[in-house]
Amino acid sequence: MHLDGAAELFFALEWTRAQGHQLPEPLRSLLIEHIRAGGTDAMRFRMRRGYYDAQRTV
Repeated sequence: MHLDGAAELFFALEWTRAQGHQLPEPLRSLLIEHIRAGGTDAMRFRMRRGYYDAQRTV
């Protein structure tokens, strides 16, 4: 699924280091909801670590 790839890319430490934590809404919220619904353990770990302020929405 495309959302899996997007979540893997945009929530990856390498991406956030290079591009910063600026991800436009509603993409950020869409990816957070996708990860919550069925993301991998790695995706959930990065989300819990606070990338894109996800800890405030979960």
